[in-house]
Amino acid sequence: GIDAGGVEREFFQLIMREMFDPRYGMFTYMEDTRLYWFNHISLENELEYELIGELLGLAIYKSVILDVHFPLVVYRKLMGYQPTLEDLSQFNPMLARGLQELLRFDGDVENTFLRSFQISYEVFDEVRYQNLKPNGEKIPVTNANRQEFVDLYVRWLLTQSVERQFAAFARGLPPCVWWSGFVFISVRRNSNCSFAVPSIWISKR
Repeated sequence: GIDAGGVEREFFQLIMREMFDPRYGMFTYMEDTRLYWFNHISLENELEYELIGELLGLAIYKSVILDVHFPLVVYRKLMGYQPTLEDLSQFNPMLARGLQELLRFDGDVENTFLRSFQISYEVFDEVRYQNLKPNGEKIPVTNANRQEFVDLYVRWLLTQSVERQFAAFARGLPPCVWWSGFVFISVRRNSNCSFAVPSIWISKR
């Protein structure tokens, strides 16, 4: 049966609370959606992410409920699906709405948005730049190529920028979950993948 409490659950919770603490910088926490995502600028060793995968896999295998919330795209990526703009909207709705507005805009995209195929982000108060394609800083986003811009942006955010962290996390899961012949997913009303629901649905592959 489900172990909803007890020493075992407390053991997992204490470890996860430490690993997901924003002070360590392994994950980012989205306040508006209350979901965790991999921190693409994390300096932590890959073994740390692999350990989290192993612990979560073990908790799932032992039917221990954990207060850890990931967006559904984590499960989709584990199953080999390519992330989409809809996936982004589940845990970063503000950014997703901005990209959707860019796609729907009925006007001159290039002269209104003044964007190129280069994006920026902060690392310890330092602004860094990332080209979404070769010479991206020289390629303006236009009505003709805005879909390509959005697709590349989403791919970079959900796949390329966290490739190292996610791959290590996924490596930690198979010994506990996939190799034992189970596929896991827990369903909530907001369609997020979670380890903190009243029950966890585990089905045979």
